[in-house]
Amino acid sequence: VAEDEWKRYGQDVNGTIANTDCPINILGEPFFTDLYTFAGTAGQQISITMSSGGVDPFLVLHTPSGPGSVENNDGGGGTTARIPAGSGTFTLPETGIYTIEASTFDSFQVGSYVLTLTGPNVQPSSEKRFDYDGDNRADLSVFRPSNSVWYIQNSGTDGSFNIQQFGL
Repeated sequence: VAEDEWKRYGQDVNGTIANTDCPINILGEPFFTDLYTFAGTAGQQISITMSSGGVDPFLVLHTPSGPGSVENNDGGGGTTARIPAGSGTFTLPETGIYTIEASTFDSFQVGSYVLTLTGPNVQPSSEKRFDYDGDNRADLSVFRPSNSVWYIQNSGTDGSFNIQQFGL
């Protein structure tokens, strides 16, 4: 079974269900299938759409651990498959590699389709991690559990040290 790794969210993939694809046998009838994988993070919001003018699309999203797979036939309106059905986003339940199974509702169908995975628009934070002196640059810090003290060297021009007790 060939798998393709998803490169970026919002990317349209033009695929073709062919009789040479991986057949999934249900009650003795083959449903030809293309598989795609992507890395997801628990809590991430995504949606998947599969549309076609030649086949009746059917989608399955497999979780990294197996249980909790989601499937859809016409949730995008007409013969468009969508996860989740209707509108909105699906919350990924765990972190790991997810598999999208692009198939058809009827056995033996072959034809072209467009598959789209949408996900988060991650905006980079303007805040710098560990910026204790407010100059928008990270400061060097060390915590010593033996005495519950933070030793912080400011990144500002004076390079001074701060000593902060934290906790008991």
